[in-house]
Amino acid sequence: MAPLRQIIPMRPEDEIEVREIHAVCHPGLVQRPPFWYFAHPTIVFILAGRLVGFTSFTLTVMPGFGSTLYGMDVCV
Repeated sequence: MAPLRQIIPMRPEDEIEVREIHAVCHPGLVQRPPFWYFAHPTIVFILAGRLVGFTSFTLTVMPGFGSTLYGMDVCV
């Protein structure tokens, strides 16, 4: 039996739901291009077996600051 709440890396089968949530949270914005959610690591939030949110991020090195995690999107 799966836990009631999970935060896990996005799986390929989650992409349709992630795109649907993005469209609801950001009406009017253009959808991300194919493979975007895999190029920018994405974690999903699952509640009672249903994907209810996600966040995407990227890692970079900023001169003068060092390693930086940059949040690309958050949708719930």
